[in-house]
Amino acid sequence: MHKYFCDTCHFIYDEELGDVKNGVPPKTPIKELSGSLCNRCQMKNLNRYSIIFSDYKNLEAKYYGMFSGKWHIDYFLDYLNPLQMEKMKILEVGTGLGKVANALINRGINVTGVEMSSEFVDQLEHQQWTKSPLFNLIAGNIFSMPIKEKFDVIVVADSTFQELVYQKNEAAVLALFAQLVEPSGVIWLETMTVNQSFQVSRKKNIDLKRAIHLESQINASKNSFTYQQIFELFCEGVSKERNTVSRSLPTILKENLEAILPDSLEFVDNFDFPKPGKIKPSDQTLNYWTDGGYPLATSNELVKKEIIILKNRGVL
Repeated sequence: MHKYFCDTCHFIYDEELGDVKNGVPPKTPIKELSGSLCNRCQMKNLNRYSIIFSDYKNLEAKYYGMFSGKWHIDYFLDYLNPLQMEKMKILEVGTGLGKVANALINRGINVTGVEMSSEFVDQLEHQQWTKSPLFNLIAGNIFSMPIKEKFDVIVVADSTFQELVYQKNEAAVLALFAQLVEPSGVIWLETMTVNQSFQVSRKKNIDLKRAIHLESQINASKNSFTYQQIFELFCEGVSKERNTVSRSLPTILKENLEAILPDSLEFVDNFDFPKPGKIKPSDQTLNYWTDGGYPLATSNELVKKEIIILKNRGVL
C-alpha cells in the first residue's frame, strides 16, 4: 500500500485509507480508480502519479550532514577531464545540504540544485556559499516542475536515483534525465546496494556536550532493501530527542537500465567505488575521498557503491 501524488494537479491518494467519503474503501489499489475521484484529471493517466517518498525532516535533516561525509569531487573531475568538458553547467538532483554542489562551486563550476525537502531547503538558504552567483537552488519535486534548461552533466549522488525510481520507475526517471541533458552530455548516477541484512551504529560528537547517535537496521531482499534509522540526540549523556524513519529503496542493476534506455542515451561505463584502505597509492585522486555515505556508510564491507555513467548520443 502506497500514498500517491499527482505531478500535474497535486491530488493525493492513500491506498491504505482509500477515500471513504467518495465511496472508495480502504486498501483499494490506485490502478482500480481510473476515471474517478479527481475532478481535474479523473485519474485517467496514472503515469502522472508518483509514490510519496518520506521527507527528510527533524533530527535526520538537521544532522544528515554529519553522516553523509564529503563528496569525491577530484575523482569525479578526473573522470570527466578526458571528455574535455570545460566550463560545465551541472544539474544536481537531490542537493540535500550541498555536499556535492558546494564542492563543485568551489572549483568555479555552475550548479543548479533541485531539492524537495523543505527542511533541507531552509538550511541551504542559511548557508553563505549558496549566495554564490554560480549556484541556483530550485525547491520542489523534480517530477512536477518545468525545467526548460539543459545541462552538460546531471549528477545524482548517494541513493537519490533509487529514491526517484521508488517514486516512479527506472524508465520514467531516465526519460526525464534524457530531456534535461545536452547533446553529448553526461549523466553520473550513484547507487547503494546491500546483499544481506545487518545492523550498525554510528556516533558523531556535535560539541563538547552533545552527540548524535544513529542506529541502522538494514533488511535486504532480492530486488530492494529497507532501512530503519533511529536518530537520538544526547546532551551530557542524557537522551533529549529521538526520531525514527523507515524507507525502502530498489536495487539498481546496470543490465536492467541498459534494456530500457531512451534512444537518446547510451551506456558508457560503470564501476564500484573503492573502500577506504583499498585505494592503490597510484590512485592519487581517490585519496581526496572522505568516508561517509547516507543512508549507508560506504566504508561498510556489506555496502556496495556503484557509479553508472550514461551519455546523450544526440539522437532525437
